[in-house]
Amino acid sequence: MNGQHIKVLVVEHDPVHAGLLQDMLRPVSQFDLSAAGRLDEALRQLGAGAFDIMLLDLRLPDRLGLAAYRDLRHLLPALPIVVLTGPAEEILAQQAVREGAQDYLVKGEFEGKMLVRIIRCAIERKRAEEESREGAEILQQKQQMATLERTLSELHLAHEELKAAQMQLVQSERLEAVSTFAGGIAHEVKNPLQTILLGVDFLRNSFPEANQDVQMVLDDMDSAAARADAVIRGLLEFSAYNKRDVKDQDLSRIVEQALRSVQGEMAKHSIRLTKDLAANLPVIRLDLKTIKHVLINLLQGAIQAMSGGGTLSVRTCLRPLGENPGWSRRTPCELKAGDTVVAVEVEDDGPGVIESRLTPKSNRAFGTELIRKGVLDLLVLKKVVELYGGMIQIINRKEGGVKFTLMFKVQRKE
Repeated sequence: MNGQHIKVLVVEHDPVHAGLLQDMLRPVSQFDLSAAGRLDEALRQLGAGAFDIMLLDLRLPDRLGLAAYRDLRHLLPALPIVVLTGPAEEILAQQAVREGAQDYLVKGEFEGKMLVRIIRCAIERKRAEEESREGAEILQQKQQMATLERTLSELHLAHEELKAAQMQLVQSERLEAVSTFAGGIAHEVKNPLQTILLGVDFLRNSFPEANQDVQMVLDDMDSAAARADAVIRGLLEFSAYNKRDVKDQDLSRIVEQALRSVQGEMAKHSIRLTKDLAANLPVIRLDLKTIKHVLINLLQGAIQAMSGGGTLSVRTCLRPLGENPGWSRRTPCELKAGDTVVAVEVEDDGPGVIESRLTPKSNRAFGTELIRKGVLDLLVLKKVVELYGGMIQIINRKEGGVKFTLMFKVQRKE
């Protein structure tokens, strides 16, 4: 306050005491003094201009005791107030201080220097209180904002968990529906298909001397029917296991079990196994038996392709899903480039996928018609895996053989 004018409002009902106060402060040029003898007069002056401090008598004619102080503090909480009281009313003054007044003075018991010091201290004390209060309010606002942000984050997480639970329910119901539908189709198609297969055999045996074109047609029919029969058998196997147990599963553990199931066949065909199964992969929600069945079918295809011996490499890992032009940035199962996936990669060095007319396209994910003979059709496996939010990619390796990859999206946890 040094060098600045201090505007003081003296509210005192007794003109003699009011004059004494003004005489004490007048020698200090820093003070600009105003006076009022009643509360209503003081309120008019406060409404007309700002003051730095008020000296308030507790015995005003229109408001006695603490009532005047309480009214003023309610209207002007930031204004410093020093209470003026007589010796017999010192208890009231002390109560005013407890309620927020900066100080009190007993009339007749102070002189000019003491009054000046108390006024200046009262102003500084009130300023410190206001700064502390404003700081506390800012801190409270920050805490409230932090609480709001945390609440919004928790709400978002709860929303995502609800969506995930809903999707799991939909997938479970869809899985059951697909299973029922697959079983129905398989039974409807199986008998006519067997009739076609028997008919092809009958024609081949009945016309052993048929020309080359006829034999080629019969071979194509036999191949197509056999492939369709593989699809039907896969559908029947898929629909036979109706009760699925969807839980958090470790993909490396499922791969280990699938490899044990085909261990005998690998030994029979002198196939060497190299494996690198990652530990502590994020869990994925699926049915262990179903995905194990998918893996066994794909492993069997690789083993059959290396019937004369070879090397089977199996690896599990956690990695981001890369770009692939064939996916148009998003796969049918809603995986997209950049998603984090848990993957199992299986490579063999047998001949490429069937249909040699398409083998030059060695760097693309092949469709259903390209799965090797004798293996459950890719259409069935693909749909099964997609029901659990995953995908299958099968490609011909440039160095020979086939690589297939199963990928499942890792669910983000907040």
